[in-house]
Amino acid sequence: MLKAFDILLTDCLSLFFPLNLAWCYLNPIALLSAGGCSAGIISNALLTCLWNCSIKEKDFTGSLLLVLCTADRLYPVQLIIPILLLKPTLLSKAKYVLLVVFWTTLLVFFIGPEMFSNWNVIFNLTIYEPGLNCSWYMLIELFDHFREFFVQILQVNAFCYVLPLCARYETPTVIKYLIPLISVITPYATLRQGLIISEVFY
Repeated sequence: MLKAFDILLTDCLSLFFPLNLAWCYLNPIALLSAGGCSAGIISNALLTCLWNCSIKEKDFTGSLLLVLCTADRLYPVQLIIPILLLKPTLLSKAKYVLLVVFWTTLLVFFIGPEMFSNWNVIFNLTIYEPGLNCSWYMLIELFDHFREFFVQILQVNAFCYVLPLCARYETPTVIKYLIPLISVITPYATLRQGLIISEVFY
């Protein structure tokens, strides 16, 4: 009986090596999973670029990145509070808010139904799989008949850390630590939200 190692080393199968290699890297399942991972990488890159543009006070680019981050999921909208605290004058704060409103209007005009349907799924999903978030087991498994109530509570939980952090720490520090905190505390935390912790801290 041949072992797998012996089969790989035969001359007959070495002729099919390019075909096997192409099938390994170009099969549709591998491409779809890589596409899903790349969407997470793009989302994380947008968040880290938003952090960089906010620290360097690039209002035009920062407001665009904030709106693009919010199109995927609603939670990054809370970053507007520490970003506005970075602005030195009332005029620069008003300019940033107007830029955010401008980009939001354009985004709603172009991809409004898709964006709102994505947010609707986030806020109204009642069929869960256990995720990386520790609160799922405690709340969903123990109190199944309060499932819809806990969905709303967990959504609000993601927004409860902004004002205390802004009041306690300096604004650049708040933005640095709020981005991973948003990613981890969200009810639908996945591996891509876990990866942003390493992107921000290293």
